[in-house]
Amino acid sequence: NCRVEKLGPGEWDVRVALAGHKQEVRRVPVGDGEQRLALRLASNESAAAIPATDPALASNSILPDGGVPPVPATPDTPPSTGPPGRLSFATTPAGAKITLKGPGESSYRAIPGVTPFTSDPLPPGTYDARADFEGYVRGTGRVEVLSGTTSSVSLTLLKDEPAGDGFIQIVVVPFADVWVDGKLVQSEAKRVVVPVSATPGKRHVVELRHPTFGTQKFDRVAVTAGDTTDLGRYDFKFGKLSVFCKPAVPADVFVDGAKADRQTPYAGKVGATKHKVGLVKDGFIVKEVIVTDPSGAAKTLIPKGAKNEVEVTVPGDGEVKVQFVVEKKG
Repeated sequence: NCRVEKLGPGEWDVRVALAGHKQEVRRVPVGDGEQRLALRLASNESAAAIPATDPALASNSILPDGGVPPVPATPDTPPSTGPPGRLSFATTPAGAKITLKGPGESSYRAIPGVTPFTSDPLPPGTYDARADFEGYVRGTGRVEVLSGTTSSVSLTLLKDEPAGDGFIQIVVVPFADVWVDGKLVQSEAKRVVVPVSATPGKRHVVELRHPTFGTQKFDRVAVTAGDTTDLGRYDFKFGKLSVFCKPAVPADVFVDGAKADRQTPYAGKVGATKHKVGLVKDGFIVKEVIVTDPSGAAKTLIPKGAKNEVEVTVPGDGEVKVQFVVEKKG
């Protein structure tokens, strides 16, 4: 018989071991009164009570790596003396490979077999153990080999599942091509729900590209598995661009390098942003460009390049007038 006194309330792991027998481990709730534990063992049994929360717990259980602090490394101590013992490994699922690092060893070594199995004789002492099974998180922990005893080691491995998908949702007015992380996911979308990886810590880049109104970018968009990140509604702002020639002759108009669908006098909607506006007329040269903003203020610019381009800023809901002053060559 063994009596342990002055234990605090809580759950305690009790391990009973006897040479030549498998050790037994029981978790016992301890309250204010006396708790009795009876095990069918031969006489001369020995028991040790260890708090379940004690990091030095030697109940020969292995903890999964995922989300659980690692067990401290085994001190570099010489092996214990005495007859060898064995470890009986079992995992859920079965079929895991076991590696051990024993007393005085600097690296892990593979143990022949896959779970469930019983190891060859091992010198007594404390061992660091790892359990590996494809598709599951590695299990790690500390186990003890007792002299002349086969100790049981059991472990339930956690499935290593990839991060699930989440979703990004946005409404676009009037429409846009939607790009996520540099890839086109939907063209001319007005309302879009896009599945994306919900890997913890990952951030996504969402771009709305309109052929006339420009591009709107959303950086560092976070998504949670199974949830939808709603970016709300985005309205592309646009203004009016009017292009004239002085004297009034028909000429080709270019907006941001692309030829417009009609000649001067030209008027059309463009995105509320900066634009390059150019004009080309065979047999004519451009002398200067007069730009008038919505307030009526005018400024004179010098055109550049083969398309006689100038840069103008078009505000939302405003009109910018661009007048190209031309004259005949020669």
